[in-house]
Amino acid sequence: MHLELFRQIAQVWLILFEHTVLCGSDRYPVKDPFVELAKGSLNTFLNAMTYSDKTMYPLASTNDKDFFNLMSVYMDGVFHPNITKERKIFEQEGWHYEMDSPDGELTYNGVVYNEMKGAFSSADEILGRQVKAALYPDTTYAYESGGDPEFITDLTYESYLEFYHTYYHPSNSYNLSVW
Repeated sequence: MHLELFRQIAQVWLILFEHTVLCGSDRYPVKDPFVELAKGSLNTFLNAMTYSDKTMYPLASTNDKDFFNLMSVYMDGVFHPNITKERKIFEQEGWHYEMDSPDGELTYNGVVYNEMKGAFSSADEILGRQVKAALYPDTTYAYESGGDPEFITDLTYESYLEFYHTYYHPSNSYNLSVW
């Protein structure tokens, strides 16, 4: 695979992982445990963020039991996500084909795909990406952490799983807990 294409696709994986690992897991098989946690937890902070060189799943709670429950949900989501068993999660969060009617136009849709289309239509975002690409050529920082929508539809579920199994495991992560 051409290095440029690999880098573009790798950047898309990062934000796609951020989204898909929080769509249920082995121990927490609900559709969206992240939303359930936000509604029913005593958390003081709950989020997920993707950068050019990392994905973070920060959480905080002043209640010890709640903190460990949040940590359990996040860790199970990251290391045992339903995405490995349910292709529909990839299609919902990444991309899929869609038609509004039988004779309608075939279009692309998906949470990450639409988020990045929006980001790539902003003049400020375009300028920021060009500045980073000029300042940090040949590094991960030269690329958009959410991926270029032009490449998102090149992704396949099978290659997503291969990338996940290669890079998303405890030996390739830093886990920090402070309470």
